[in-house]
Amino acid sequence: MIFYQSEVLYKEDISHMTSGMSLILALYRENAVKKLLDLLGPEDSKQAKQLDPFLWRGMYGTSITHNGFYGEYYI
Repeated sequence: MIFYQSEVLYKEDISHMTSGMSLILALYRENAVKKLLDLLGPEDSKQAKQLDPFLWRGMYGTSITHNGFYGEYYI
């Protein structure tokens, strides 16, 4: 479960994720979810760009809400 520091950010995320089409990935490999989350990088696209220019959120995201990708791991 995601815990938001801000109710505003939560509402912005929900609004953005329901505003258009989505692509869902079905992953198949050992540790597939961890590998995907490693490729995505931090949720903040600015942080991702600074950390590594090839992280997907750094390449395609524009803000913490419009970060290009949403990925989560549930245990």
